[in-house]
Amino acid sequence: MDLRKLVTDKEKEQGGVWITLVDLAGLPTDARVKVRRLSSGAYRKLAAEKQISYRHLMGDPETRVEAINRAALDMLVEFIVVGWEGFEVDGVVLEFTPENVRAIFGDPQLVTINDQVSAGAGNAANYQAELTEDLLKNLPRSSSVDSDTPATSSAT
Repeated sequence: MDLRKLVTDKEKEQGGVWITLVDLAGLPTDARVKVRRLSSGAYRKLAAEKQISYRHLMGDPETRVEAINRAALDMLVEFIVVGWEGFEVDGVVLEFTPENVRAIFGDPQLVTINDQVSAGAGNAANYQAELTEDLLKNLPRSSSVDSDTPATSSAT
């Protein structure tokens, strides 16, 4: 496999990409959410901070699930979701604000939105880099090894 096909665009990861939400029948809607990538360094740093913030709740089995859910919601509000379009309730357009993100993504009846956003934010294909000459020159090149021959190791 050509590993260059796995290169992602760091600007897309940090700035976010638009994903279109689908309804329960799997049909595209006019609602879109702009999401940052889940596995970025900035995401991991904030996740570690959240773990520390909620550590006092993690030791008790009674509050552990609550702590995990609160941390996940904080991550959506503070990092992952960076914009939306087409969100309405009873014909009223919902403005993109941290309070509205928390309300929508914290509503257990709207967990389908969370699922789609998490899947989109975790899908590396959404952040695929365009392989420019500048990018290609920074990737390792093959040496004298025949690219059609699988690599082997010899143990003695």
